[in-house]
Amino acid sequence: MNKPNTFLDSLIKYSKSDNLDTSDVLNIVDILSRADRNDFTSEAHYLYYKRYISPKISSVGKIRRLPNPGYYDKMLTKLSVGISESYVLLEFLNYEIYEDGEMRYSKSVTYLLGKNGGDGKVFVNKVDFRIASPIVIGRLEQFRLASDVIDGIVRVYKVSDSDIRNALGFNYDSDGEGSEVVIASEGSYRVQGEIILIAREIESEGRFRDYLRDSLRGDIFRYAEYLFRDHLIMILRNMGFNVDTMPNMNHLLHRGSEHQVVALLLGLKRALSLESKVSINENALNIESPWFGKVVVRVKTIGATYGDPYMTVYTSIYLEECGKLCSEIYMDLDRQVRLLKREDYEYVIGDHLVKIRNALTSRIVYTPPIKPMVLDSMNLWTSGDRFYVDQKSEITIAHQEHGVTKVRFARPFTIIITTTAVSPEFPIEMNRIALEILKRSLGKEYKDMVKEYKAKEQS
Repeated sequence: MNKPNTFLDSLIKYSKSDNLDTSDVLNIVDILSRADRNDFTSEAHYLYYKRYISPKISSVGKIRRLPNPGYYDKMLTKLSVGISESYVLLEFLNYEIYEDGEMRYSKSVTYLLGKNGGDGKVFVNKVDFRIASPIVIGRLEQFRLASDVIDGIVRVYKVSDSDIRNALGFNYDSDGEGSEVVIASEGSYRVQGEIILIAREIESEGRFRDYLRDSLRGDIFRYAEYLFRDHLIMILRNMGFNVDTMPNMNHLLHRGSEHQVVALLLGLKRALSLESKVSINENALNIESPWFGKVVVRVKTIGATYGDPYMTVYTSIYLEECGKLCSEIYMDLDRQVRLLKREDYEYVIGDHLVKIRNALTSRIVYTPPIKPMVLDSMNLWTSGDRFYVDQKSEITIAHQEHGVTKVRFARPFTIIITTTAVSPEFPIEMNRIALEILKRSLGKEYKDMVKEYKAKEQS
């Protein structure tokens, strides 16, 4: 397919130059000013450019008086243009100008222009990164401010595609290579629009299942502490105490009677010794239980405030080594992981529909077979967002503007699907554009209803 010639193509030609004169720099600004609808991949990207970028281009190099001056009453905007073989970065830098002529950097905003892989036309992103130590190939300096020469009202620099891709979060740009992408090696791939697929090689499906087991082992250890907490609450309740879920006992002691904690320690030791080996070390119980393992229970007193004469007894539980309890849960987890089947998954990222076929997910929910008596039952789950894929798997990504892209794999991988490092403000600003397009499409119907609402508000 022949790619259309856009204003971006005219800018990218300058990436082959090493030294630009003033006329070249002025021409770059002129090209940016003359972008029209036919250059852009959609109406939304064109309107975004006209609303958020064109006004900034028009203000470059002009000292503007502020309508509500404070510490400073003027503003100057400078422009840095980064050009690579495939992208253009526009960085607008705002400077505050004070009455004495001093100029201070205020803030900057950066936009990325690139080619849509589907139709070869221009897309726009707002990004949060800057290119370090760029190679400047052109500069426009037009006037003095107070006694200082302004360092480049417009600055043009060369940058590599790889620098921009790395800043965006990917190594390879597969968008535009066709309707099917085959991933054969590790890396971060832009596969469609802002969708990035991060692929990491893995030996086999069995290794991925090992990863799932390992990711839950720490949670099982903490779950064993949770079960011992439940066990301790049962013991304290059988001793006649009212206990909350910590397990703590509020307002148990008067001030000055902290030594009475000794009675609590001895009572717990007596109850726990029926099933475990227990010793007291200062205000701690050291417990060796065949079922729970090695546990330390510390009992502390916390003084009340605002004149309250009572103390709170606080218990903390630390599991040093897990016993038969963990072994049984590990065995059950192993069975559950081995029984996991490959499935199909479907979800939306931004405005892209992503379908994953014949894969394993790392996001699993595990229900332990052993449950607490007093405390609430709980599930354990992995927080990962990885998928296991191989030659039998396929990912389909669909988008209204970009079309449909299929991704296949030459060997086993674990993958993470994410997006490019765009500014969090960009989706919000694009929503405003989408609303504007919707209002235009409604035409007279929208205008009539607005008039109706305004008439009701005035009546």
